[in-house]
Amino acid sequence: MPTLAPALLRALPSSSRPLAALADRLRSHRAHFALTETVAAARPYLIGSLYAALGGQMLVITPTADVAERTFSDLSYWLADQAESLALVRPADEQIGTLDNPTERAARMAALGRLAAGLPALVVAPLAALRQALAPPAVLREARIEIAEGKPLDFEATLQRLHRLGYRRVDVVSAAGEYAVRGGILDLFPPDQPLPVRVELWGDDVEEIRAFEIESQRSTQRVAQITAGAWLEVLRDDTLRARVVERAAGEDGVVSAVRAFLAAGHDVPAAWTGLAYAQPATLLDYLDERGVVVLEEPATLASLERAVDEESARGRLRTVAEADAEGQLAVDQALVGEALLTALEVPRPALAGCGAALRERALLSIPGGIDAEHPAWLPPVLERHAVSSANAEHFNRSIDLFLSAAREWQAAGETLAIVTTSSTRVRELLRGAGLEPDQTPVHLHLRSVAGAGAALRAHLFVDQGSIEHGFVLPDQRLRVLGDRELFGQPVRRAKLRAVKEGVPVTLAELKVGAFVVHAVHGIGQYVGLRTETVLGATSDYLDLRYAGNDRLLVPVHQMHQVTLFSAADGAAPRLSKMGGSDWARTKARVGDAISKIADELVALYAEREMAQGHVFPPDTPWQTELEEAFPYDETRDQLKAIADIKDDMERGRPMDRLLCGDVGYGKTEVAIRAAFKVLTDHKQVALLAPTTILAAQHERTFKERFAGFPVRVEQLSRFKNKKEQQAILADLA
Repeated sequence: MPTLAPALLRALPSSSRPLAALADRLRSHRAHFALTETVAAARPYLIGSLYAALGGQMLVITPTADVAERTFSDLSYWLADQAESLALVRPADEQIGTLDNPTERAARMAALGRLAAGLPALVVAPLAALRQALAPPAVLREARIEIAEGKPLDFEATLQRLHRLGYRRVDVVSAAGEYAVRGGILDLFPPDQPLPVRVELWGDDVEEIRAFEIESQRSTQRVAQITAGAWLEVLRDDTLRARVVERAAGEDGVVSAVRAFLAAGHDVPAAWTGLAYAQPATLLDYLDERGVVVLEEPATLASLERAVDEESARGRLRTVAEADAEGQLAVDQALVGEALLTALEVPRPALAGCGAALRERALLSIPGGIDAEHPAWLPPVLERHAVSSANAEHFNRSIDLFLSAAREWQAAGETLAIVTTSSTRVRELLRGAGLEPDQTPVHLHLRSVAGAGAALRAHLFVDQGSIEHGFVLPDQRLRVLGDRELFGQPVRRAKLRAVKEGVPVTLAELKVGAFVVHAVHGIGQYVGLRTETVLGATSDYLDLRYAGNDRLLVPVHQMHQVTLFSAADGAAPRLSKMGGSDWARTKARVGDAISKIADELVALYAEREMAQGHVFPPDTPWQTELEEAFPYDETRDQLKAIADIKDDMERGRPMDRLLCGDVGYGKTEVAIRAAFKVLTDHKQVALLAPTTILAAQHERTFKERFAGFPVRVEQLSRFKNKKEQQAILADLA
């Protein structure tokens, strides 16, 4: 966890009189305040500082989802010691034919549950989330199951309540919102927990609660108690389902589709929440009476609201008939599209209706300059508080220029805080220039500064982390730089596109009539999604048709056994016969061919084991710096490939490895790390690309990743003239 960020936040309100005054006013007055003279780069830091000073609950509304993600990402750094209180709430998915993202649903339900329970929380949400109807807070306050060690637990009643709250019963828990039962053991994954938990009973009492890992299913740390909050906005309740059907209005085809959808046993989509409750709520209703609302760029909210409404109106152009013709209004699809929302006339809260609620609580607009135009529905601004800030300088990889500026700032008595994913490398650069980063524990130094009410002076800090932009607070003599300012680009620990680990096909990919391959039963044809009740548990099943019109129902949690069929010529395959021997013979022939290839590979590897190769040394600190600067979270397959390749390089045997993966799944990063390991052993690397364009792309990528290291990257292709090519070859020799 970063040590610099939380300490800087706590020092700022004491060292900034305007910010301290603003915090006091927000704490004691329910009125509209404005923060002025503030650049966008400094907003997350200032918001985090106010939250650190105020505590309690705070809701930050941003114009768009992109701004919300950037704000949340920076706040996650600045408030690293309060990670459990932070949440990014995205609106429920409103796209036809898609399923709600479990990770986003877990974050949304955990945040709503935390707010409803009155717990401290800082929630960041885009405008679209504010305009989506939610279940009343009282519903989520009551929709909770408390489980504690040593306390009695009515097991059967708990299972019934879990079903009502929206949890899905499975054989093995692998995702949030699921539970499994084995004898007197209950496995459960509530939305607010980082790991699922295992509840073991002794008689009618809870003997032990432990978190456990999904992959290994092994128990880890012990947990004294847990709260299982609701997984669905619209609980599994007959009254709520009947109200959705009753209030559904629009074209006859849509209304009948809604009835059929719910009659098939599907849960009510989150986007239909406005139909399910007599008085649906908004995010504002979840804040307690002392909660603070922060509006980023309030002047843009009104125009964005109109844009959302116009987009909704355009949804009518995509008629229900068109969607039905594409099979997207079938009973086995999620009917949550914008066109359907419009046709159903699902209530969408208007921002103008939020004005009354905002008048009853502390409200802060950023920016809120004198010339800023606030929407008419906002209460008038009572006070404006100016906290001067500016954008930080950009050095674009010019290390000498940066070091020179750092010396000047230090001589002028400024505090310089560098937030970078390459902290070790930056410390080395500073020390090489005679600048020693402060070794005093940051929180102790800043605590003394805050207690004296003084500005931060003449200190140099380097912290491991990532922020979108650096900034300057001149009154506090504080300058913060990030990777964008130093190296020309931010290094964001973004999520790499998810790899379908163990799930070869998804519902979104399956179309009625598609040919699939089941691991046991062979080639079949997807007919649709069916809801069946087996042994009292209702679940969804893939309906697959085989030869002789045989049918196979595959539970959706066993979808990892199903893959899409593909043929080089695109011809339709012959369906396998369930219980027949044709699929077994096909697998046997493939097995024989694999055995033959395996024999050849064994002979080849035996020869390679006798050969001698170069032994590369273990990873260096520079290697660690490079890998920490990777702007994505590595997938499990990526990490395994990297580890295997490094093992090959350090063994002293010639490496013979093929790295396979779809476009966009991180193969280049694996090559970058292997290449850098070679370079740190003072050797050269050649990367061959199939096309000139790809070679140029790799050159740019390698230069960006190796920026800040003494590495030269050149491209040898027709994009270079003959003289340049000869010069590069001469330098290689």
